[in-house]
Amino acid sequence: MLTAFLFRIGLNFFYRADYCNGNKIQQILTALLTLFCYLFY
Repeated sequence: MLTAFLFRIGLNFFYRADYCNGNKIQQILTALLTLFCYLFY
């Protein structure tokens, strides 16, 4: 459960960075974090 919480924090961080910058790399990282969050949640 702690792992899922940390992934959510990372997801929120990258999502905000993507929203501000509109960077494709950030979008990819966000997608990967989302995938890991679903796998480990």
